Amino acid sequence: MDKKGRKFFQFSSKTKNIANETSGALVTTLTIVKESLDGVPIPGFKATVGGVLEVIKAVKKTKDNEEDIAQLRTNVVRLKEIIIEPLKNVEITDALRARIDVLMRDLEDIRTEFNKMSEKGHIRKFLAVHDHATTIAGLSRMLERALDSFMLGGAIEVERRIESVEQGVSKVEMMIEKFVLTQGQQELLNRLPSVDARYDSAARTIAPGCLEDTRVALLNEIFDWINDRSTREKIYWLYGLAGTGKSTIAQTVAARLDQESRLGASFFFSRDSKELRDPLRVLPTIACQLAELSPEFKRHLAVSLEGRKDAGTSALPIQMEKLIFDPLRAIEFSTFTLLVIVIDALDECEGAELTSVLLELISQFVVDLPNVEMKVFMTSRPEHHVMDKFKKNAMGPVSRPFALHDIEHSVVQADIQVFLRHELARLAHEFNIHDPLSPWPSEEDINELTARAGTLFIVASTGIKFIADPHVRHPKRQLRALLSDAPMSGTSPYRNLDQVYLCVLEAAIGNSKDPSDYVCCRLREVLGAIIIVLDPLSATALSHLTGLETDDIRATVDLLHSVIIAPQDPFSVADPLRIMHLSFPNFLTERCSDPRFYINSTEYHYQMTVNCLRVLNTFLKRNICQLVNPLVPNSDISDLQEQLLKVVEPHHRYACQYWAQHLNATSKKCREVAGGPQYFLHREAPSMA
Repeated sequence: MDKKGRKFFQFSSKTKNIANETSGALVTTLTIVKESLDGVPIPGFKATVGGVLEVIKAVKKTKDNEEDIAQLRTNVVRLKEIIIEPLKNVEITDALRARIDVLMRDLEDIRTEFNKMSEKGHIRKFLAVHDHATTIAGLSRMLERALDSFMLGGAIEVERRIESVEQGVSKVEMMIEKFVLTQGQQELLNRLPSVDARYDSAARTIAPGCLEDTRVALLNEIFDWINDRSTREKIYWLYGLAGTGKSTIAQTVAARLDQESRLGASFFFSRDSKELRDPLRVLPTIACQLAELSPEFKRHLAVSLEGRKDAGTSALPIQMEKLIFDPLRAIEFSTFTLLVIVIDALDECEGAELTSVLLELISQFVVDLPNVEMKVFMTSRPEHHVMDKFKKNAMGPVSRPFALHDIEHSVVQADIQVFLRHELARLAHEFNIHDPLSPWPSEEDINELTARAGTLFIVASTGIKFIADPHVRHPKRQLRALLSDAPMSGTSPYRNLDQVYLCVLEAAIGNSKDPSDYVCCRLREVLGAIIIVLDPLSATALSHLTGLETDDIRATVDLLHSVIIAPQDPFSVADPLRIMHLSFPNFLTERCSDPRFYINSTEYHYQMTVNCLRVLNTFLKRNICQLVNPLVPNSDISDLQEQLLKVVEPHHRYACQYWAQHLNATSKKCREVAGGPQYFLHREAPSMA
């Protein structure tokens, strides 16, 4: 063989070796891909792909072409990596299943095409008369087109979904833009005179909810009314005597509605707070709470305020129209289905006339709303001006009154006994009272306490507070003291409550029997100051206002934890002293016949008027804040409130705000009270009011 022939032979051998290696790689790849078909959750997919692999394997056995076989192997690897493996770990959506069906048809077409070729003769014979490279290349191209078609479908689906997401984002952005407030609108909302009057507010004395297994029938009745979408009675009025548990029930209803996302708003009146007894604060507060629930309502409320900026401080009808009606009417996509507003202790709302107007507006409010169903649950004592509204005018047909004190005596007694057993068991555990030979409390004790409570939960709860007094820390002795006196006779529904209050007060003065004794006088002076003030004050502020020693106030309050709420920090200058229940000052000023404890409210209002005038006469002067230019109007001083806080203490502010109301409650004429107010009217009292 000449040199040229040997060179050609060496080249051909090398080419053949490379081709054999390429063919071997394809065989290995086909084996791996075939094994990987197990686990693909598509019926028929394994058979279809397996058939195509067999065609490729048959074609490969013919004369090899290195480049075409390498390309064919590449496409087989793509088949495995971009389709077979991902299908094992992905959710098969409808869109993906449709693309797989198209791919399977394309693969089936490849197998069908080559099967037709092989039917004309064995594949080897067929290939013998065809261009091998063309055949392998054609097979590779058909497989590549099928894979590209599948991937293109995926890319189109991705694009479609991206476009859908973009459209969704655009809609969300439009919605957000629709509900986002301008700075001016937010400032209008911030200026609304709302107060923290929610059922769970930290600013108020929160009544505990109903104990489990108590008030079951009544709560079922209330929630049946709430869930009845067909009833015309949109207002549920629960009324009853003081101490029958109205606020506890309202607390339970509000908390449960809040958990169920059906509480629209709540307003719990309190006579011992200026803000929480003000009828002009109710509708702005409800509006602000509704705005917290619904961005759409918030937006429409802001728009309404732009049209009437003073709506929050206007008369009640304007407040109802601009703060409640108009925003609710404007809602297009209501997030409200059924919302309930809870109003507690309506009788503690200041001003019978304004209370009547508020009730009339509420009765219109729940009926006239076109696109939102609203119900109102409210509680109060059976005060004449409240009862009169529910019995007359438009409120009758849309309201459901329920007299709490008319519940069957045995039912209330059973609930009270559950409460007493629970609380006394808690105290026994807390104070480690365990005596198997003499159980505490005895059944006789529980039955006697239950009987004395009658239908007034306040009797039971006050008794428990007295027994658990943290300063005495002797529940057994306290219980004996509570039950030592025979039950009071008479027909007053409060006689047993009054007896509990007398027991609490007698424990506070020890053995003193003379009303003129220092301990009795101190008790009356301190209690008189606490119950007469029109806005609760801390012990420090009360001392500055009345002249009583702070230590005397704290010492007296320490003996009365069952009827007075004192801050945990006895030296707090911010936390006020509060009455536990309104029935206690009512007892001291109206029903108490014991001179050691009776408080003449008229005389104490007179004394408080004198105290206020004394404070103002001492404190007020021109340019209190020591401004550089005292002639500048208050409205032009941006930090006026901060300036006042530096120099005006709580008792100063109280005296300025309430001296006239105390004076009005006395039987004295203005000129007879500390020389009259002429001493300070020329000064700066109006600046602090």
